[in-house]
Amino acid sequence: MKKIIRLLIISLFLISIYLHLPATAFETNKGQTRWPKFALKLNAGLTRINGGDLNLMIQETNELAGVLDKPGAIATSNFKKIKSLPNLQAEIFYFPLKNFALSLAVDTFYARNRRGWLQYSASGLKLEAEDFFIIYDSEFLETADLNLRNYGYSIKLYYFINLRQNLQLYVKGGPSLHYSKLQLTTYLDELEIDSRFINTGIPGESLYHSSEIYQIQKTFNDQARKWYAGFQGGFGLQLNLSPRQSLVLEADFRLARASNLKSQGRHLIRYKYESDLDWTVSSLTVQGNLSYLTAGHLDQKGLNILTTADPQLGQPGQTASINISGLVLKAGFRFKL
Repeated sequence: MKKIIRLLIISLFLISIYLHLPATAFETNKGQTRWPKFALKLNAGLTRINGGDLNLMIQETNELAGVLDKPGAIATSNFKKIKSLPNLQAEIFYFPLKNFALSLAVDTFYARNRRGWLQYSASGLKLEAEDFFIIYDSEFLETADLNLRNYGYSIKLYYFINLRQNLQLYVKGGPSLHYSKLQLTTYLDELEIDSRFINTGIPGESLYHSSEIYQIQKTFNDQARKWYAGFQGGFGLQLNLSPRQSLVLEADFRLARASNLKSQGRHLIRYKYESDLDWTVSSLTVQGNLSYLTAGHLDQKGLNILTTADPQLGQPGQTASINISGLVLKAGFRFKL
């Protein structure tokens, strides 16, 4: 958001400079106004994205909390889908004809330091025999931190329609090329305690005997990136403030989906059993495709995650996709060069 404010301040400063330049610079010797051959547009706004398997992971996490929250257990989640993100764009135009233009645009949007979590705790009777019974206490916490950055490059064809003297409607469209980078860290901390009690033979009385304690922590650090093609088109309104600058409002729709993302992950597993004094630690570096793994693939409770799967560990999952298709709303200024 700070970058958007900074960009708008710079744009207003440039406008103030242009407003003080003489308008006759765009007139021929015969007094006839000519159209500019080149122009520059700077704008900012919000983009909505589908999210693909990123939002599927978030949705299933929230649904799981609802399933686990039942008598004898407490489950809560706090994970919001990735929907509206800040979008910045710079675009340069070439006008071969007065009402037609070709443009080259560069834009970026990002989701930074997005965190979600799922927390669960439960206790109850695990086993009951004639002379003893076992009470279990189980709890786990899972968190996911993600950063998503996309850079888009597009070539568009514009057609301008005059509505009034200083107002134009335009339609546009063209192919785009995207580079997306995802950083995702998923953390699991699971603790289970089984407490054994001995029946004394007196109704309602028992003696504590022993406990079995098991704790495991898993950390998945993954980075994935991908170049892929798409399409972007839309329409806008252009209000001419002076011969050199215009205010623009526009709406685009982006079609782009990345699959088979190349990723690299570092997976760290630490666990303790009963009275172990030290943690047993295993670490693994994996390269491959970003995959969507269920809790069953990971042999754990809790949410499904996006991570770099290791086929050697029987974790094929399904190939994940990041879908950045969605509506883009922007406002900015165009300057004739």
